[in-house]
Amino acid sequence: MQLELEDLEYQRRAIAAAVKVLRGQIKNSFENSNLFGIQANVSDLTAEQIEENKKAIVAEHGIAEEDAKLSPDRDVCIEMETGTGKTLVYRRTAYELYKEYHLTKFIVLVPSIAIKEGVLQTFDDFEKPLADRYGFSPACFEYDSNKLARLRHFIEDTQPQVMVMTIQAIAADDRIINQPGRDDSFNGLTFLQALGQCSPVIIMDEPQEGEEYANWLKSLAPAFGRLLTPDGSIVIEMGNAWEAKRPVQSLLSSRALIGFAEHPDAGLRLCQEFVCYNRARLPSPAQWVTVNRIRVKDSYTDMEFLSGEFSEKFVPIGFI
Repeated sequence: MQLELEDLEYQRRAIAAAVKVLRGQIKNSFENSNLFGIQANVSDLTAEQIEENKKAIVAEHGIAEEDAKLSPDRDVCIEMETGTGKTLVYRRTAYELYKEYHLTKFIVLVPSIAIKEGVLQTFDDFEKPLADRYGFSPACFEYDSNKLARLRHFIEDTQPQVMVMTIQAIAADDRIINQPGRDDSFNGLTFLQALGQCSPVIIMDEPQEGEEYANWLKSLAPAFGRLLTPDGSIVIEMGNAWEAKRPVQSLLSSRALIGFAEHPDAGLRLCQEFVCYNRARLPSPAQWVTVNRIRVKDSYTDMEFLSGEFSEKFVPIGFI
């Protein structure tokens, strides 16, 4: 069964806004974008021209510049609600950028394997409808460190390419893509350095994943604030979190607590912080504690005691 490609106005506007950021850009060709075998995206726009393009876009959509939070960085953040088709929108944006400017290198960075699989499935579902509409189909593939020949082809090829990869694939120095001095290196560069010279359009899908939990906890603060009695209190046990596939403890729980405690509509205060130590807790995270043995057992959690209006008489329930 072939999925039907809807042409929704809000999606067209989002795609057009992204394309217009490069308004005035020259079309890429082999002659102006190939350097020592690396086929790159090139731009002749100055920072000032891109800034003017951004200002024109926000004005066109009736958005105040202070609300748009414009910055001189060559980044564009397009926010769309879940279920509105953002994956299809940025997929079509890649088509439009190739059609308009002949940009050929696109990398989709995702925070997890689950999201990566969802992106690849969406790309596969709409490959034929998009090919029918545009008359061409960019090669789309999943980065695999065991298939570096495919990565080399991405760097060299003159046709449009979309590579989907997780952030973890490039986040550590020991990743194959970061390793210098390999026999299969590209002109003496690491593969990541060679990718950098391609100047790819990098699309970050769900960069805020994990922040959803922090935002969810923060959203509960006003309700707790309203429910608290004058002598009431809140005790939250904040579990620890670790970054995916890395021996690095995440600050997510700390950010979540700060967002909850400092919500302007909740009127909460952090009265005291306690440490709950459990020496009998199972070794975790297992990969770094029992397998690689480069971290010690994560055997504590934080207990946060919060209240409304401050009173010296408040005692956290359960600690009496």
